[in-house]
Amino acid sequence: MPRGDNPNSRANLKPARRGEVRNPNGINRRRPITDRYAELSDEPLPLNLIQRFNRRWKAKLLFPGDSYARGAVMGTMMDAIFGGDVAAQKEMREAIEGKAPQRLELAARPRTEVTIRVVYDRSANNVETVHHVMDELDLGLHLMCRRSNLYGQYNKKRTPMEPLQWSDVNLDFRVVYFPRSKSGNPYRVPINDSALAAFKKLRCNRAVAGLRTA
Repeated sequence: MPRGDNPNSRANLKPARRGEVRNPNGINRRRPITDRYAELSDEPLPLNLIQRFNRRWKAKLLFPGDSYARGAVMGTMMDAIFGGDVAAQKEMREAIEGKAPQRLELAARPRTEVTIRVVYDRSANNVETVHHVMDELDLGLHLMCRRSNLYGQYNKKRTPMEPLQWSDVNLDFRVVYFPRSKSGNPYRVPINDSALAAFKKLRCNRAVAGLRTA
């Protein structure tokens, strides 16, 4: 039988009357210390404590029938005024005005420019291969793109991606359009001077991946 469908359990349910609050103190309300403080604060001070308080401050500040709460407030106020108690002054201010807001100072670091210098190994026997790799590295470095954005992606486990085409490269406006990013959305990247030089070398000298020479 599904939970809650037992006729015996439904028979014990009693609908609440309009305006009735079944649990006015809240759910699992257990504050024994706070409750005792509240109860004692409303009770009247003993006469001997009132007399002792007035003798200390040499003035009639408390009277018969005053509560513990008034005695505590009066004691804190006298400590703040005549005793110079900073903690008592803070307690009074926060009780009246609330806690002072924290002042946050946001200081940004000065903007700095980072220059990346790439040194290629020119000791290879095939000089054209070295220049070939240099141009491709310049594109990947200065366009901040992934390998799949330049050469395409043909992994069976992933969505195929065509290599970068010359139709997506605008050297006049110096911008590259990538049809798909890692998240699947297209995006554009500006072409800086180093990437522009690499594009011009590739267009004049060779074809790399999808960048077919005209």
